[in-house]
Amino acid sequence: MAKIRIFMKRNKWILFFVFTVLILFLHSPNVFLHKSLWAEDGNIFFNQAEIYGIRSLFISYSGYYHTTIRLIALLASCFSLYIIPYIYLVFVIILEFISVLLTYKVFNLEKFKYGYIIAFIPLLIPVPVEIYDNLTNSQWILAYIFAILVSLDFSKFNKFGYSLLILLLSLSGPFSIFLLPFIVLKLCLKKDFKANFSVYCAYIIGLVCQSYSVINSSRVEGDGIFTTDIILKYLNCFIFHFSSFKFLSVVIFLIALFCIYQLMKKVRDNLPLLSVFTLGFFTLCASIYSAIKENFIIVGLLPDRYIYLYILSIFLIIIFTLKNKYVTILLFLVALSQFSRRLLDNIYWNQYVNFSKYEEIVPVFLPPSIGWYAEIRNQNPQKLEPDGEIKHLAYFNPNNMCKTDYIVFSSMYAKSYSPVIVSKDLQFYQNIGLIKLNNSGYKFVYILPVKNVEYKLITPDVKIHYYCMN
Repeated sequence: MAKIRIFMKRNKWILFFVFTVLILFLHSPNVFLHKSLWAEDGNIFFNQAEIYGIRSLFISYSGYYHTTIRLIALLASCFSLYIIPYIYLVFVIILEFISVLLTYKVFNLEKFKYGYIIAFIPLLIPVPVEIYDNLTNSQWILAYIFAILVSLDFSKFNKFGYSLLILLLSLSGPFSIFLLPFIVLKLCLKKDFKANFSVYCAYIIGLVCQSYSVINSSRVEGDGIFTTDIILKYLNCFIFHFSSFKFLSVVIFLIALFCIYQLMKKVRDNLPLLSVFTLGFFTLCASIYSAIKENFIIVGLLPDRYIYLYILSIFLIIIFTLKNKYVTILLFLVALSQFSRRLLDNIYWNQYVNFSKYEEIVPVFLPPSIGWYAEIRNQNPQKLEPDGEIKHLAYFNPNNMCKTDYIVFSSMYAKSYSPVIVSKDLQFYQNIGLIKLNNSGYKFVYILPVKNVEYKLITPDVKIHYYCMN
């Protein structure tokens, strides 16, 4: 046992990285095994990095700037299309690893009996897996890192480097706005504005840019009805998201209230906890405000990614305020019992890239729905004749059409109509996305593996070309 402890102590950073990768793999094995992008990874960050280059850094989306994510997408655009999804994944792993290291170091977990395990709490919060496996939602991990870094004593770091880091993070989401109450409190306690002038100025520049962007966006528009009943329904988000069992959620919430009370009595000694809680609380408040303004159909429900920071802050506050191993074990059991996992469909990324050699634009539709896609563009496509055509309502068997590994379907038509492909035994059903090409009409590209299965491709009465490809 002593030898194991010595080994772990000497190699803890390597072990932290290995277990970070392992946990992320368990969340989403297909993201590691198959190349995949997620939603805005394609529509926004990939597409705009490819089209606008460095100008994409200055494009706001959803009301605010995502500078760090756009920098990653811009860097990835310099590499081969074949490996871009893996480059995104590498940066997701790095950011998650940094969150683990900061948790371990800032909260002095070397003094905790189970400190090595507690460090991984940012990767185990019981929310849907989309938080953990894609570049788009790594903004929530960046927000956690940001909250930790602004809570530290700036005088211990190189002012120039730390100022650039704070500026970058403050421009990587609206979180500088939500952290403003904490920054004001920290200034009142530390009175270190002059001593750390450049760092605070970096934060303020990010705050002003993000605030201006949000104010001039649709985020503050809408005609939501703020009735007491609707507000109370959304306030349930503060209480019932800790566990799938409502009673247990209420228990955790009540423990959290006690811990927050204890925390407020020793604010100066618990600035990192208070910073993360401030971020989580006001992020959730802002999300509820936006949901009501946008008249969400299911009143009282929010996408759980908006609750991640709040739940993380509550778990951290309970663990580090009580320092009770039984309560800590309870929280970990709650997290592990709701460990999120999913298997994404393989979108055959390599095959779409191969086919893009012959097309000016190839749309690659991405999860979670057909509204999200990456556009692979080629200004000088090679000429490729189709291997044949299929009728839009007749059954076909790819095994009888191609001797290659994959079959590619492509068609253009004038009106928007979502195609559908279904197998004859009804074991497979898939909506196919399409994009509008300026005034040329609508286009879809869809790839299937060549198998001995009968399918029907349901589209308008247009020519559907197919290509046999490896």
